[in-house]
Amino acid sequence: MKFWKLLLGLEKFPTTFTPTKNLGWWRVPFLHKWIAVIRLKWLLPLPALRRHAAMFSKSGSGKSYFLYLFLLTIKIHWGVWPWVPQVNSRRSLLLFDPHGDLAEKCAQNPTLLREALRAHRRGKAPNLMFISPTLCTNSIPCCNPFDRRGKRDSKATREVLAQYLTSTFAAMLSRGDVSLSFRMEALLTPMFTVLLAIARQGREVTFFDLLRFLKDDQNRDLVEFGMKKLKNPGMNLFFRETFMEKQLVSTKFALRVKLAKLLSSRMFVRLLCQKQSSWDLETALNSGKTVLIDGSVSQLGREVSEIYGRTITALTQAYAFLRARRRHQKFMPIYFIVDEAASFLTEDVRVILTQARKFGLHLILCQQMVKQAGMSQDMHETIMGNTALKVVGNAGHTTKKVLAAEMEVPLADLTHLSVGSFVLKADGRGHRRVKLPSFWLKEGSKSLDRTWAKVKPILLSHYSPDAVAGEGPGNTNTGAAMTAKRFGPKFNTLPFRVVPFFFLLPLL
Repeated sequence: MKFWKLLLGLEKFPTTFTPTKNLGWWRVPFLHKWIAVIRLKWLLPLPALRRHAAMFSKSGSGKSYFLYLFLLTIKIHWGVWPWVPQVNSRRSLLLFDPHGDLAEKCAQNPTLLREALRAHRRGKAPNLMFISPTLCTNSIPCCNPFDRRGKRDSKATREVLAQYLTSTFAAMLSRGDVSLSFRMEALLTPMFTVLLAIARQGREVTFFDLLRFLKDDQNRDLVEFGMKKLKNPGMNLFFRETFMEKQLVSTKFALRVKLAKLLSSRMFVRLLCQKQSSWDLETALNSGKTVLIDGSVSQLGREVSEIYGRTITALTQAYAFLRARRRHQKFMPIYFIVDEAASFLTEDVRVILTQARKFGLHLILCQQMVKQAGMSQDMHETIMGNTALKVVGNAGHTTKKVLAAEMEVPLADLTHLSVGSFVLKADGRGHRRVKLPSFWLKEGSKSLDRTWAKVKPILLSHYSPDAVAGEGPGNTNTGAAMTAKRFGPKFNTLPFRVVPFFFLLPLL
C-alpha cells in the first residue's frame, strides 16, 4: 500500500533515506534465526567490538532480543558442518542482567543446552554457567573474592590483588563518583594483603574477618600476622607503628559502619560472603566460558543488585589486569555485556574503557538514555569517546540529538524508529539500519522443557548449599537432587521409552 501511495504521489519520499537491513527471513524452521545471526555478524565487525560498544534504547523497543542476538554473534560459530551451530570456546562472555529475564532466555538457548549435555556426557565441564539466586531454593552461587584455592599467587601478585580488592570495596560502597577517603584506602590495602596471605595458607577468609580486623579489641592475631609474617618491611612497619594510632580510630569506625551495612543484607552474605566459593569468576573468564549472571532487582532488591553488579565489574577489571603478569601467554578475549549500565557506572568502568582493551577485556554498555541520573559529564565523554560501535533504538529526542552529533548521522535517520528497529554505526563505516521481525518480539522461549530439566542439575554444580537460608546439617539434599526430584524421573530412562510400546502390542 505504501508503495502505491509513493507511486501516485499521495505520500512524499523521505528527504534522507537509509536502506533497512531486515534481519528476518520467512519462517523457515531452524534457519531464520541463524540467517539473522549471520547477517548480524557481518554488520557487527569484531574489530569494532574489541574497542567497546554502547547501546541506547528505550524499554520495550526490542533491546533485550537484540542483546540476545548480540550474544549469539559472539559465542556461536559454524565448524566443520556449516549447518550445525557450535559454541565458540575461544571467547569468554560475561552478561550481567539486573532484570533476570534476558539471562534466563540466553541460558535456555538450544545450542548452549546441547553443548552442556554433550560436555556432561563426556565428563567435562559445560561452557554455560548460569548464576542465579533463584535457580534453586536451597542452593546459592557464591563468589568469595578471598577464596584463592588452587591459585599459585606470588607475594607480588597478592599485593597487586589487594589494591584491586580495595577498589572493589570502594565500588561496593560508591554511588556515582563517590569514593573512599585517602585514609580508608591506606588502611584497606595492607589489611587485604594480610587476609589474602592468611587465605593462601588454607584458612577460610570472608568479609566478616575484615570486620573483625577493624575492631582493635579483636584483631590482635591479624595485626601480629602483619607485623611478623608478611615479608614486606614497609607493611611490617605500618602494622607495628601506624595501624594502632589513635588518629585512625575514627577512620576504622567509619569503615566498620559501612561494612556492617553491607553485611546486614542477607542476600549480600549469601552471594559474596560464604566461606568457600562455589564458582570462580577468574577461572571462568580465562577459559572461554559463557557466564550469565541474574542480578534481578525483584529478587535481590535495588541496593544489593547494584552492589552485586559493581562488585562483578570491579572483579572482572581486576582479573583482566592481573593477566598482564603472564606476558608470554595469549589473553582470552572477554566480552562483558552490562544491561542497564547506568546503575553500575563507577571508576572501574572508566578504567575498562580507557585501558582494559589491551588486556583482552571488551565492554558492551546498554542504557535507556545518554545521560541517566547520576552520570557525570566526564563519564559521558568517556563512554562517547571510547566506544567504537554505537547502536541506537527507539530513544528520547534529547538522546537522539546527542547521538546524531556523536555518530555523525543525520537526525532524520534516528527518528521514527519502530519497535525492533536499530541504527548501527561503527568507526570507519557508514551507518546501517536493521529490523528485527515482529514475530520474534512476540514469541517466548521455545526451548524444550525436557532439555532444560536435564541441564538444570548440571548447572547447579556451580552452586553450594545455602547455610544462610536455614539449611540444617542433617539435610543432605543438594540443589541438584532437589531439582531432579522436582522435575520427576529422567526422560532417558528405559521404562519411559519402553512402556508406551506395550500399549501398541494389542493393535499389532
